[in-house]
Amino acid sequence: MRYNISAGRVNGVHAPIGTVLGPKAVTREFVTVTGNDDQGVTVGYTQEGEMDAVALEMIIDRGPASVTEHEMVMGYQSGIRRRLQFLFGQGG
Repeated sequence: MRYNISAGRVNGVHAPIGTVLGPKAVTREFVTVTGNDDQGVTVGYTQEGEMDAVALEMIIDRGPASVTEHEMVMGYQSGIRRRLQFLFGQGG
């Protein structure tokens, strides 16, 4: 995952570098943590196309660190969950 444009900082928030904090709906970019210090985090924008399967697998491996990451993982794994529900008789 690359960070294309510096977006500034968010004081009072602490998260690991690479954490996706939220989407920017208009430009289809994600606000992503690029640095962390005592006051908060610096953030940049990541393009939607850069959030590929490898990036999502990395998020899964370390565990989602934000609500946005949790939602991304749930969407990424939805097909797997449907198949498991069907196999174990809990779904259509």
